[in-house]
Amino acid sequence: MRKRDHNALREYLRDLADALELRDWTVALAVGDPSGPARADGHRWGASSESIPGRKHVTVTFPPDVRDWEPNELRVTACHELIHAHLAPLSEMWRVDLYQHVARPTYELFNDGATRWLEYAVDALADATARHQPLIEWPS
Repeated sequence: MRKRDHNALREYLRDLADALELRDWTVALAVGDPSGPARADGHRWGASSESIPGRKHVTVTFPPDVRDWEPNELRVTACHELIHAHLAPLSEMWRVDLYQHVARPTYELFNDGATRWLEYAVDALADATARHQPLIEWPS
């Protein structure tokens, strides 16, 4: 990815974050292999986000080929990853707080189900909000 493409995507994420009421968050962009929990369908994640617990800081990771994505797919995916920042404290409650208080199989069952259903909610919120946001304008 060219430096000007990276800058355009970083600025685009910042603009989307502001529109999604994440104005007081630091939004970082990483270009590389998106990480995340293993998917049940065996596919890879298109993008990922990682929030720092106790801080309003999120890093969104896109793969190097993001410049070739269809613009609406990028818009919805970017909104999806940013919406995760709003829900990161909730996720941390079960990932960190609940972990040491329940049996491992119980924890894994709850974590897998909660994570899966959270993804459905985040996806629906991204679909609902992304259509009101601009598409990225890549530099020529």
